[in-house]
Amino acid sequence: MAKGKVFIIQEPMQFDRAGAFVKKRINLEAAHEYGELVIVFENPHSVLDRRIVMDKAHQAAEIYNEETDYVVPVGSPTLIAAMAWAIGLSGRKLRMLEWDRGLGKYNPTLCETLATIT
Repeated sequence: MAKGKVFIIQEPMQFDRAGAFVKKRINLEAAHEYGELVIVFENPHSVLDRRIVMDKAHQAAEIYNEETDYVVPVGSPTLIAAMAWAIGLSGRKLRMLEWDRGLGKYNPTLCETLATIT
């Protein structure tokens, strides 16, 4: 099976003691098993501008391939929802990687979107 892209919705961030956004120490390397990692929303403030959210979600959805690609739902729930909505709007199925803490690995899941439930 050909490896595709793994869309990381938003690199996990947190506030440091000075109040600045810094990367969280979450290891996403296990997702490499499924393809090349692509960060969709690199700016931690993306969620504050609706136009940026929708533009970035649509751009990512345009290159998303339902046969080879996956989405890792980490980051802002608003950004996760925007990405899922954009993929569903395009009529494609949403394939996600869900973390299994017990096994220490990602498991692929298929999610139906309103556009694909007909």
